[in-house]
Amino acid sequence: MAGTRPFGRRGAENAFLPHLSRSSDAGGPDAGGNRVIWAAAIIALAGLAILGWHMQRPRLRSMAVSFARFVPQLPMAPSRARFALAWPRDGWALACLLVAVALAIWALLDGRREYQSSRPRHLGLRVVLDQSASMGVRDGGETRFERALDRLAAARREVASAGATSACLELVRAGAVPGAVQILPLTGDLPAALTGGPRSEGAEVGSLVAAAMLPQVDCALTHVLVLTDMPPAMIAAGEGVDVIWDQIGAPVGNAGIRQLQLMQSAFGQTAAEIRLEGVVSGQDLPRELVLDGPSGQQRLPIYPEPETEGRWFSTGAYAGPGEYSARLGVADGYDGDDTVVAQIQRSAGVAADWRLSALARPAGLAQGGPGDLLVADGDGLPPDALARPVLLTYPGFTAGGRPRHIGAFIEDPALLSLVSFDALEAAMPSAWPGPLPPGFAPVLVDDVGGVLMARREQPKGLIVPEPAPDLPDPARNLSLTLFFSALADLTIAEAQQQALEWRDGQGGFVSDAWRESMTGRPLEAPADLHRLSQMSQARSGTPFWPWLVLASLLAVLAERLLRLARRSEAVS
Repeated sequence: MAGTRPFGRRGAENAFLPHLSRSSDAGGPDAGGNRVIWAAAIIALAGLAILGWHMQRPRLRSMAVSFARFVPQLPMAPSRARFALAWPRDGWALACLLVAVALAIWALLDGRREYQSSRPRHLGLRVVLDQSASMGVRDGGETRFERALDRLAAARREVASAGATSACLELVRAGAVPGAVQILPLTGDLPAALTGGPRSEGAEVGSLVAAAMLPQVDCALTHVLVLTDMPPAMIAAGEGVDVIWDQIGAPVGNAGIRQLQLMQSAFGQTAAEIRLEGVVSGQDLPRELVLDGPSGQQRLPIYPEPETEGRWFSTGAYAGPGEYSARLGVADGYDGDDTVVAQIQRSAGVAADWRLSALARPAGLAQGGPGDLLVADGDGLPPDALARPVLLTYPGFTAGGRPRHIGAFIEDPALLSLVSFDALEAAMPSAWPGPLPPGFAPVLVDDVGGVLMARREQPKGLIVPEPAPDLPDPARNLSLTLFFSALADLTIAEAQQQALEWRDGQGGFVSDAWRESMTGRPLEAPADLHRLSQMSQARSGTPFWPWLVLASLLAVLAERLLRLARRSEAVS
C-alpha cells in the first residue's frame, strides 16, 4: 500500500491502454485492415446510389398543342333561332321520330276499333215467328200476324238478292214454347201451316229467346230475325251472329184477368168470397166485372191495388161448388184475357173432427170426419190419429203447484201475438205431461224446462193447454185465448188459387192468356232488314295495334342510333 500510486484519472487511462494493446495483439494485424475495406466499400456504394438518384430526369412526352388554348375564351353569343328553307340537321333521325309518332297515333286509333274479319260469303238466317194469341190483334185493317208474314217475305227477298255464294233460311215458330227448326226455301210459297194464323196460347219473351238460341241444325247462322209484338230482349245467339228484333204492332190499352181465388170463411162466421185480380196497361181502370155462378149473376166494382201500379182486384160472394165465369164488360185491345172460367168443387166451410169434452164445438164449425182436423185431448190417442192435422190439449190450468216464471220461447205470432206474458205468469199453466209426440217442437217452456206449447209443421199440429171456461179470470181468458188462437191457425186457410181457362171474344180457349196482358208497352222503331244482306262479321283473335307499337319503338331506336353515329363523327 505504501509503495502504490493513488488511482486517479491518469492512472486510469494508463490502466486501460495496456488492455487495448492486448486485444490488438490477439486478432493480428490483418483483421483491422479488412474492416476498413468493407466500411469504405459500403460508403462508396451509398454515394453512388445517392448520385444516381439525383441524376434522374423526367421522360417528357411530345404533344401538339393548339394555339387556341392560349387564346382567352370568348363570351357566349345570344342564341337567335331563325327559319331557313334548308334540309334539317339530322334529317334521317328526324324522319325516324316522325314515323314513330305516326305509328303510335295509328296504334291508338286501331286499338279503339273492334277488329273484324269477314266470314266466307255465306248468309244463314233464322226467323223466329211469334204465333201467340196476341198476334191476332188488328192494327190498321190487318192482324199483327199478317204483318209479320209480310216482313218474313221481305226478309226472304233480301237474303235471296244479297248475292252470297251460299244462303239458307230456317224458321222457328214460337208460342208458349218454341217449336222445331224448319228449313224454308228462299223463293216460292210459304208452308200452309203459316197461313193458319196465330195459335190460341199466350207467350212470354222467354219462349222467343229460347227459340232464337236453339242449336243450329243444317244452316250456319249469320243472322237471327225475331218477328213479334213484344219488346226487345237480349239474345246471345252465338259469336258473330247478328240478332235483329222486329217489333210489330202499336201499343194498345188493355185490361185482363190474371187469377181467381177462393177466400174461405173464418169459423163459419163470415161469408166465403171469390177474389179476382187483374192487370191494366195503357188505359183507364175498368169500372165493373160480371161474375156468373150457380146462384146467378153479380156485377162487381173494380178497385185499384193500393201498393202495386197497374193491378186491380174485385170480390164477390161464393155460392157453393160449381162453374164460375168472370168477364170484363168493355172490349179492349186484346180480348184473350177478358173472360175466365173456373170449376170450384171445394166447400168453403170449415170442418173439424171434434172430440174435446171440455168445450163444445163452435156453431160455425161443421162436424168433420177422418180426413179433417182432429181436435182432441192428447192423452190416450192411438198413433194413427197423429197422421193428420191435429190440435191436442192437456189439463194445464188446474189447481196445484205451478212454476212462477216463463222460460225460453220462440216467436210465433199465431199463438203468442194475443197473449200477455204478465197474465201468463199470473196464471201459469202446468207443463205437458211426458215426452212430446214425434215431430213436435217446443214453442214455449217454463223456467224448469216443462213444455207449455208445441208445434208440428208437417202435417200441421199444435199442442196447447186445455180450455178452462169454468175457472175464474185470468186463467179462463188465458186458456180460451191460447186455444182459439191455435184453432184459428189450423182452420183458417190461405186463399186457394183456382185453375182458370181464358176465353177470347169468340169463346175460344186461350191457354195462359195472362202472359200477354201488358200490351201497352212502348213500340220500337221498325228493324232495318237491309242488315240481312250484309256479311256477318266476327272478331279476329289477333289485333294489329301491338305490331304498330313495336314498329314505333323500333323507329325511336333507329333515331337514337343515328344520333350516336353523328356525335361520334363530330368528335373524331
